[in-house]
Amino acid sequence: MFGSLQRGDFSKVSDDSSEDVEAGSLSHVKAKLPRSSQLRSKGGSRGGRKLLRAASVIARPFLAKGSKSRRRAIFLIAGVLLALVLECGVLLVYSEVQKGYMTALESKQADRFYRGLWTVALLIAFVLPVIGAHTYLQQSLDLEWRAAITRSMAQRYLSGSGSSGQGMFYKLHIDGSLDNPDQRICQDVAEMVSNGLHLMVDILSSVMRVLGFVAVLYRISPGVCIGIFVYCTVSTGGAIFGFGVPIFRYQKAITQQEATLRYTLIRVRENAESIAFFRGGATEWVKFQVMFATLVDTIYQKIRQLTGFAMFNSSIKFATFAIPALLVGPRYMRGQAEFGEISQASFAFQVIFDALMLITAKVPELSGMAVRISRLHALHEVLQDEASQASKDPRADTLGLMSGPGGSITLHERLAVEHAVDTTLEVNKMTLMTPPRSGAAQQTIVSDLTFQLKSGASLLIVGESGIGKSSLLRAIAGLWSDGCGSVSRCGGSTVFFMPQRPYMCLGTLREQLVYPHDQIHGISTETMEKALLEVKLGYLLDRHGLETVQDWAGVLSLGEQQRINFARVLLQPDLQLALLDEGTSACDPDCEARLYAALQRKVKSYVSVGHRPGLRHYHTHTLLLQRSTAQDSALRPDQNNRHQAPAKHSYLSMAEFEELGLAI
Repeated sequence: MFGSLQRGDFSKVSDDSSEDVEAGSLSHVKAKLPRSSQLRSKGGSRGGRKLLRAASVIARPFLAKGSKSRRRAIFLIAGVLLALVLECGVLLVYSEVQKGYMTALESKQADRFYRGLWTVALLIAFVLPVIGAHTYLQQSLDLEWRAAITRSMAQRYLSGSGSSGQGMFYKLHIDGSLDNPDQRICQDVAEMVSNGLHLMVDILSSVMRVLGFVAVLYRISPGVCIGIFVYCTVSTGGAIFGFGVPIFRYQKAITQQEATLRYTLIRVRENAESIAFFRGGATEWVKFQVMFATLVDTIYQKIRQLTGFAMFNSSIKFATFAIPALLVGPRYMRGQAEFGEISQASFAFQVIFDALMLITAKVPELSGMAVRISRLHALHEVLQDEASQASKDPRADTLGLMSGPGGSITLHERLAVEHAVDTTLEVNKMTLMTPPRSGAAQQTIVSDLTFQLKSGASLLIVGESGIGKSSLLRAIAGLWSDGCGSVSRCGGSTVFFMPQRPYMCLGTLREQLVYPHDQIHGISTETMEKALLEVKLGYLLDRHGLETVQDWAGVLSLGEQQRINFARVLLQPDLQLALLDEGTSACDPDCEARLYAALQRKVKSYVSVGHRPGLRHYHTHTLLLQRSTAQDSALRPDQNNRHQAPAKHSYLSMAEFEELGLAI
């Protein structure tokens, strides 16, 4: 179904599928989801060398010079290696002891036989603590390695290491260049590290056992020793090229399909109320059936490959059972070998055979790990590219985000100490474009926009729905910057962005009020309570209290969440500019008036996006956006007729706007 999806295709398939199902065209949905039988001709392995290089790049933070985990990593790796050496040594000693007590058993030498068994008991007593230490050290190494990679990726994804200063999570959300980064960081890292570490330990253990037992087997039978290497090489090649590549291909498709299926259910959960109002559950079920049926079909294709692999692998193992006895038995019957050498040869043969056939036995696990590595490497490249672009930016006082074909809008953030600056916000010759997104043409929202907002003034951005009011506010906030021109405003914590649906973090009511900070020094409990009373949320103190942990996005209505956001504004120190994107849309007019009155007392200037006529009373200026005429639009068509002309704009005082008598 999604085996052929590339970057950016995830959202396109989801959206297209939704439109088709709503129109009743399920056959179109099925046509757009490639059947698993088509996967045979698509994609392939990245190649062993490229895969190893990608894995080393991803794992590098754990052993990087200067990292906090480097010393602990070296200690854990050394401990695991020592445990492997001791375990291999015990096996070598055991093979000799086994040879001795089996020969004693054949010749009925009771003392030698029981002495051999006591030696085995001592070996077991010695190796048990070694195995315990090995298990603990390997699990600790697994955890530490996973933690280092997860922290490294999550830090670049969340904390603002990109050129925008906002983290990569917003860029990936906007451009859709990579699906499910959260799953890659939380789940794929864990599985890659766990499977990769087990594989490395198994390989090292196999190498040690081959080096130790090849001498034992060569001494018993050189022909067996040489034959086993040839036999294992041919078998491994057949397993990898005959089964490994197809299994990898199907596993990659299954991983993408499962992620998409899970995301579909997440979307239903997040939009449960809207779907319920529309009685859309049956439609969502039909879409789920289509996707799940394709997933099941792909899994069946993988099962068929695994069935063939199991038969191939078993045939290889069954053919080896009689080989040691067949080769050593005649020498024993001629008196050229001891009876114990048959058992020793069989033990050595099995150890070497298992070691050399490790890759063959791990083909399914290797396929799954290769998928994880390829997904994580794609995420690593995106995060690394953004970090590199940020490090090359010579401008210490400017920020830019997502430069598209048309260039980038420069955002100048003045330091908070520059209180004497008379202009709170200045937009100079700004042409704003939508961010680039796979499968969608960029649109020009406004062109050559220039205005100044003096300290103490306020601006209301008005225009019909879909014209780009919220997009313009995002550019002022620094979230969008495709285009050209510049935005100059105060920066840092002196600016507060207030979206229509505020983010409600996990935590207590106190943590909600101080978000996005962990805490605000100098803000007392009494001050927080006063802020809640000012936005008419005092009843939350009696109902929950400041220290109660709740799912606030579910507990509070949208209007209450918007009032929480205003309470956050009232608690922000040194606030100079607030940006409101329909921040009171869910509040009644009386509550809206109360909130804006509190806002006017708190900040010098603010910019609002809204439709209500009542908002005009709380602003000194208006930025009017209007659709261009049909003649203007005809000047800018593309081959698909998807481009629209930029909106016309007028910067007016509120009195001038009122004189126009527009209904907007």
